[in-house]
Amino acid sequence: RSQTFAWLGCGMIKFFSSILAVTLAAGAITAEVDKGVLSTVVPKPLPRAAIYLGKWLGLLALLASCLIVWGALLAWVIWVQTHLFHPRLFLGVLATGLFPLLFTTLTLFFSSFATYALSAGLALIAAGMALAEDTLAFFGRVFQAHALDAMSHAAGYIVPLSRMNHWIT
Repeated sequence: RSQTFAWLGCGMIKFFSSILAVTLAAGAITAEVDKGVLSTVVPKPLPRAAIYLGKWLGLLALLASCLIVWGALLAWVIWVQTHLFHPRLFLGVLATGLFPLLFTTLTLFFSSFATYALSAGLALIAAGMALAEDTLAFFGRVFQAHALDAMSHAAGYIVPLSRMNHWIT
């Protein structure tokens, strides 16, 4: 019973932290360009890489604090329901942190050249393509189609969501 709570809880944390990462990172660059805030910062003697790194680290710090709170709440809920404490649960919550890390990085990259909606959409399209990795590999084995296997491997290298999912499980 506690394993079911942990599995469902980590899945919910993974989903909501990924959505939060996409939502926050999609406007990190484009919103400041649209408002004119970035035009006052860019002429300063500050490398552009420092601007990106600062935004990336700031978003990751916010998402990490959310993960800590949500992980503690999950451990508390499991303890209240089952009166069991599983310290390994925090390893699962830590592994779920790879999802917002990946989505923050992808969406911040897309935000540097696309609008808010397009950068969020591109990140979600990349996620959809990555989630098809296991499906493509399955059909590649069933139909012995090497092209599907190649597409599966390419999807896994571009956005390794499936591999991260296996680690968490």
